[in-house]
Amino acid sequence: MTKYYAALTPWPAFVYESYDERILVERIHQKLRNELKGLTESHTSVPLDATELSFWLAQNLTMDDSIRLQILKMDSSIQRLRFELSLLQNAVKHNFISILCWIQRSLLLSMIFHF
Repeated sequence: MTKYYAALTPWPAFVYESYDERILVERIHQKLRNELKGLTESHTSVPLDATELSFWLAQNLTMDDSIRLQILKMDSSIQRLRFELSLLQNAVKHNFISILCWIQRSLLLSMIFHF
């Protein structure tokens, strides 16, 4: 569908894909599956809904509180997802995330909320 819109406007398809909730959610899930394999293998439930996923990432990603507040102040789930995806891409690229620590925290949080 984005290629259809791109054909009718001067904007290329990647611009539409950068702001499509469905594509952003898919990219984040792919990044979590490929780069953070332990998270998906730990049976932690990662939301499929864009809004829920944006808040879940803000809650579960290891980051400075000032960055977390910056994310939570954003009005749009698309803004949050774009920012969080860039954080994931940079974190994986530069190994800023302690993956084991993040997985353990996520598992702990999921066990707490399931009881």
